[in-house]
Amino acid sequence: MNLWVKRTGQLLLAALFLMACEDESVFLGFKGNSRFNVKYQEFPVGQGAVVGIDPELTDQGTSTRRLLIGEHTDLVVGTIRTEAFAEFLPVLTSKLAQKDDHTYVYDSITIQLRLDGYSYGLSSSNFGTGKFSIRRITEDDPLNIRQEYYTIPGTNKEVLVNVANRYYSNSTVSYAGEVDAIGETRFEQLFRFEGEDRRSATSITREKLEKRDTLVTYARLDDDFGLELFNVALNNDNEELSNATKFRARFKGLAFIPEGCNAVYGVDPSSNFSQIRLYYHSELAGENVDTLARDFTFPGVSFHNIIPDRVNDLPPVDPPYIAGEATGSLRVIQAGYPMVTKIDLSSFYEEFADEITDKNIIINSAELIIESVNTTGDYNPLPVLELRLMEEDNSFKDFREIGQTERDSLSKFFTFTNLINYYVSSDLSAQSQNRIAGNLFYNSTKKSYSGSITLFVQTLFANRNSQYKPLYIGLYPGTNLTGVTTLPASGKTLDRTVFMKENIKLRVHYTQPNNSNL
Repeated sequence: MNLWVKRTGQLLLAALFLMACEDESVFLGFKGNSRFNVKYQEFPVGQGAVVGIDPELTDQGTSTRRLLIGEHTDLVVGTIRTEAFAEFLPVLTSKLAQKDDHTYVYDSITIQLRLDGYSYGLSSSNFGTGKFSIRRITEDDPLNIRQEYYTIPGTNKEVLVNVANRYYSNSTVSYAGEVDAIGETRFEQLFRFEGEDRRSATSITREKLEKRDTLVTYARLDDDFGLELFNVALNNDNEELSNATKFRARFKGLAFIPEGCNAVYGVDPSSNFSQIRLYYHSELAGENVDTLARDFTFPGVSFHNIIPDRVNDLPPVDPPYIAGEATGSLRVIQAGYPMVTKIDLSSFYEEFADEITDKNIIINSAELIIESVNTTGDYNPLPVLELRLMEEDNSFKDFREIGQTERDSLSKFFTFTNLINYYVSSDLSAQSQNRIAGNLFYNSTKKSYSGSITLFVQTLFANRNSQYKPLYIGLYPGTNLTGVTTLPASGKTLDRTVFMKENIKLRVHYTQPNNSNL
């Protein structure tokens, strides 16, 4: 009996083993007992170029109010200088409270701007140096509007209209010369004690910035400027205080010009710690009665420019869409006044899509990878890169400039457009109501980027004979189109990613059936 049970068990195990080994390809539509070749192939795609592109918006209309001020020489990229400009407006638009029997006397005026924790070029091994020279903006018109002639539709009549100004990384305005500076900033740390802010001069370090201590750049301003502002606030003549348009016409704003800086700093003009404070006092019968203050903040127009002096191998700033003359392997992507790296998909077509004729091939996954990212120095690689379609002439593929035939053809690929640029779609777009731009995320542990673009590559393969198949992709500093909503606007950071062209690859995993068994 035991022997019979033992042999029955052995037969049962053998049957189960045979069932477990049944060829699953039957369920995929292939003949039983077929054999599949599962392979992967890497394609070098770094043969493109580093391309300089259009300047980015840097004004208050972007998602981040940050202003960049400073200067730094990056041995890889070159020297970058940034200047900031900001309107200031009164917190209270009523004139200074006055008692008939009191006399009001100006005392002093100060300014402080809150540092927001961002820096470019500040090393962990040394202190931030330099100062910001504060100048008055001397433009004829206020920063917030410009006037243009507009033709009324259906007529030949032109009218002068106000148009809201936008400011970019190449924008600038006129401001007073160095001899007419109204102040110079120094770095300070704020301490709140019994409801009062107390300041202590400090050295700025990367560690302090990253701890988000309450750090400000502070200055005592020129008394002639302070007295002018005091008289406007005291008297409100011609409504120059209470009417914002008239106030802007008199006080165009301030320019913050770096002098001797070794880093670029982010400041937050919208912070409660960013303000101009006017100090004055009242007297009665020759005696001081009250010490008073009136605040002015920065809710209006503010922007910064970015002035790069790039190393010879990198693209010039002007005109845009010019590739760098680099003969080496260096590839750079930088925000601010952007540079992008254009990658070339020719090897994917030539070595794979155009060579394989097997109609049953299945692309299982496709991934774009950048390895061995340069992390020398205290520079932050961009956290996310965005994938946009580019043209052979280094410009981005523009929906407005291509014909309907090409638009229809591009709709067959896993891409989308915002009616300006074309974007590779992320694989996540297939499961989302919103289109998400294809992206590469940075892994600080591995010092690498990776991103899945399987659905896009599948459509490249399926439509490989299309006249308008995508050939070039631009690696662009990531925006919120990547699905990461916490990214600052690309004009508000100078972070850069550096790697060698040999280290960017398209990796494709695919399954190829054994044709003899179909």
